[in-house]
Amino acid sequence: MRGFKSLLLLLALAGLLMSGCASSDEAAGEAAQTVQEFYEHLNDGNYDAARSLYNAEARGVLLDPNSASDEAYSAWAELETKEGKIDRVEIVGEEETPEEGTSVQYRVVYSDGSSVERAVAVTLEQGKWKIGLIG
Repeated sequence: MRGFKSLLLLLALAGLLMSGCASSDEAAGEAAQTVQEFYEHLNDGNYDAARSLYNAEARGVLLDPNSASDEAYSAWAELETKEGKIDRVEIVGEEETPEEGTSVQYRVVYSDGSSVERAVAVTLEQGKWKIGLIG
């Protein structure tokens, strides 16, 4: 009987570990999805929706009157999207960092076939994934 209880305990622990891994993978997928959603908004010229996906630190920089103006942000967005010509955003990798959330590495592929690789920190804020500034 004692062996049976030990087996049940072992199976319960294994189940907990496996569910933890699944939720971690799911969370990482949601972080990557946030990056893709950001670029969809940016590519469509919906800059307010794109800005809503920034984390508090990034919003602080963007809303600072001594920082980038709306015109400067629009100019950056036009350069980043090649004037709305992003074909797709491919997720290259993700790495969880205890202090900063998740680092998402991705490739922006343009309609002319060119591409650029980037990485951005993605953090949870009030239960939603938010991105940091993209350099």
